[in-house]
Amino acid sequence: MDLAKKDAVDPNTIFFLASMSKAFTACAVGLLVDDGKLDWNDPVVEHLP
Repeated sequence: MDLAKKDAVDPNTIFFLASMSKAFTACAVGLLVDDGKLDWNDPVVEHLP
C-alpha cells in the first residue's frame, strides 16, 4: 500500500506488517492461556520440539 497515492483500501489491499508479528503472536498465546491450553510460565520446550 502506497500512502502517497492515497489509494482506497479494498479486500485485496496488502498491508506491510513489519514487526507486528510479535503482537499477533502474543495475542494468540494469550488466547491459548485463556483457554487453559498453556500457561504463561510453561517452558517453551514443553510445547515445541
